[in-house]
Amino acid sequence: MPFVVIVSFILLFFIIAWRKYWYVLFMLPSVLILALWELYKIFNHYPNNFLFRDTLYVHTDKVAAIVLAMSKEFFNFQNWNLLWVAFLVSLILAWRKIHRVKLFLLVFCLQWLSYFAIFMVTPREPVGHVENIIDRLYIHLAPLAVLMVGLLFDSPVWGKTSKTGS
Repeated sequence: MPFVVIVSFILLFFIIAWRKYWYVLFMLPSVLILALWELYKIFNHYPNNFLFRDTLYVHTDKVAAIVLAMSKEFFNFQNWNLLWVAFLVSLILAWRKIHRVKLFLLVFCLQWLSYFAIFMVTPREPVGHVENIIDRLYIHLAPLAVLMVGLLFDSPVWGKTSKTGS
């Protein structure tokens, strides 16, 4: 839920900046789903937070190990082939066009950082938790990465047809 709220605020900021107020309609399904979920929890008397009912576990001593475990999956060629390497290389090569994908890059980084924050406060052993879950994060981020690469290397030449009729 916190990720949806953060992304919604970012989208609202861009909607207001672009003056495309009707885009708010696209945000309504996620707001409706979250509102219904919260009502369900209230009516059934579920606790607000299952993880931190007793204490808050913050694994500040495991920051380097968590980042290393999250980064190792980035270069797992058995799962991803060259997807993430190509993504990082294309970000470096097209750094002057990065403004085209700044919103997508912001969402990408926020998703990664939200998982990092979850791994920092999980009551389980964090490195084992990362190794079990991180591939699912990257499978969710893969379409966004491919979209960003496509937008970075989009050229107006591809959409034009020649005048010779061929």
